[in-house]
Amino acid sequence: MTPIIILEDEYLDYRYDLDRIVKVFTNRGLYCTHAQAYQLWSKYSESMAAGWMILPDDDIDVFSNISHYFRTDDEREVSE
Repeated sequence: MTPIIILEDEYLDYRYDLDRIVKVFTNRGLYCTHAQAYQLWSKYSESMAAGWMILPDDDIDVFSNISHYFRTDDEREVSE
């Protein structure tokens, strides 16, 4: 995943969503930073032709919508 910088305003606008995405991954034993969460949900939103999709109510749906964009360090090593 390409490193990105979250602007202060973007983080403030989406902080609850980003906190929730990080928690969804953490609850599954996966490490996800707020920057990664922002990038993952941005990719998903773009795939739906939207600026920023509202997160679904169910955490399972949050995870399933973006998990295919997520790569662990081990997976990056294999693919590089």
